[in-house]
Amino acid sequence: MSSEFIEQLDSWHRSEEHQKIVDSILSVPESERDYNLIVLLARAYNNLEDYETAVKLLLSVSAEGKDDDLWHYRLGYAYYYLGKDLDAKNEFKLALQLNPDNKDAKDILDDCNYYLEDIDDSFCPHDPLQYILEGLHELIVEDNVIEDGKLFIPEWDLTISPFVEELAEDMAVLYFTLNCGSWDRELFECSVALGDTPKKAIGMAEGSFLFSVVDGIRIMMNGENSEELVSEFAGEKHNWHAYKSDIVGMGNNPEGDDIDEFWNLLRDGIIRRLGNQKFVYVKVYAAKNGDSITGECRINDIQSRELSNIVSEIAGKWDTTDFSSKKQFFFITQDEETYLEYPYSEEELEDATVKAVSLFEKCTSGDDYQQYLEKLIEELGDSSLAEELQAFIPEMCAENAFPSIQYPESVLIYRNGESLEVYKNQIASYHSIQKALLNGFNDNLFSNEVFSSYVYVSSIYGAICDAKEKGENLETSEAIMMISFSFSDDYLLR
Repeated sequence: MSSEFIEQLDSWHRSEEHQKIVDSILSVPESERDYNLIVLLARAYNNLEDYETAVKLLLSVSAEGKDDDLWHYRLGYAYYYLGKDLDAKNEFKLALQLNPDNKDAKDILDDCNYYLEDIDDSFCPHDPLQYILEGLHELIVEDNVIEDGKLFIPEWDLTISPFVEELAEDMAVLYFTLNCGSWDRELFECSVALGDTPKKAIGMAEGSFLFSVVDGIRIMMNGENSEELVSEFAGEKHNWHAYKSDIVGMGNNPEGDDIDEFWNLLRDGIIRRLGNQKFVYVKVYAAKNGDSITGECRINDIQSRELSNIVSEIAGKWDTTDFSSKKQFFFITQDEETYLEYPYSEEELEDATVKAVSLFEKCTSGDDYQQYLEKLIEELGDSSLAEELQAFIPEMCAENAFPSIQYPESVLIYRNGESLEVYKNQIASYHSIQKALLNGFNDNLFSNEVFSSYVYVSSIYGAICDAKEKGENLETSEAIMMISFSFSDDYLLR
């Protein structure tokens, strides 16, 4: 390219007319654009804040640029403003290594030092999500790639989707959603940590996630140290393998980290709550700070009050007055030989819930309500699912309307003249319907009127009204309200 053309580009650069540089270089046939022109084009895109295009251009000539300090500097500049701090730091270091004493490049070297110092000392990462992803990428030993704001581990067919729920000067609240091709549900984890700076808080929260969830999944994927379990649900025997993550402790931890500290006391209760799931995850969290005790046991992210009380009792016995906490995960997989394929995904159950509510909303007379189940069966083509939707939704709405009443984790099911007590999380559709219902009301997909109508026809509301007629108030009593459902003889408990 002629020297006059290059001089004109430099002139536009000095006068900050960067779009003219882009237009002029793009007018040159692509086959005639050499390395120098592409680097100048990338510089212009950097100055126009189109950093992704600049990165693509620079990487297209990486073979020629690897020994050019300007190429590394401009790539680092683009990475820096894309929030890819670790990549930027690497490029700036390479630029300095290639040109440490070049007086003509003093400004560039000063910039490199400025950016390196800023990255090292930054109070808060420029792009927290990218910072988290890069941290996961570096710390997870299995091959992994960052794609579209997620981290994918091919060996496990596992996708990790982080989300920054809250980031303050001394605290980070991070959400992680995990999806795996061999699971029948997603895994959700909320990791909270304190730190002197946002970066340190992120690091602590990320570390807690890695050392509990990811390390536990690694143990499961490698089939290490499993314990065989046997459960029974709906007349069927189910075989399982259970895996335990390490215990992640914070603060003063006087009792040590016995990996079976929680499992030995929770094991039987967890087995009783296993249904026909393909994959079950259990989160245990215990904390003590002076006289304040926290105990939590969540099965597939649904808290078990009974098992949480056991965790609280464990924490209450810790001999410490300072803050201390422990977190552990159990991962439980069902053997293929006993797993009975469930016909619906969570998305399909959500769609069925929407159809059930929409049909209920159209009921305006006693005849409509009498024909509701028949119409819903016709709509869904599955009488058992239709019966569950008809039975569960009113009670779910009532539980939400009267939260001060205590409800057990189990329900009574009547069919074929027999009663059966089962835990809600054993029923494959239960919590998916509940989640779809909650989302529908939160997103204003369902009206307040239909919510009130559901509450009105619930057995919970009927019991509250009956108690009031007797001068009793169930909302202030300590009694636990058992909920029962009557199903047809053809109903399939799944």
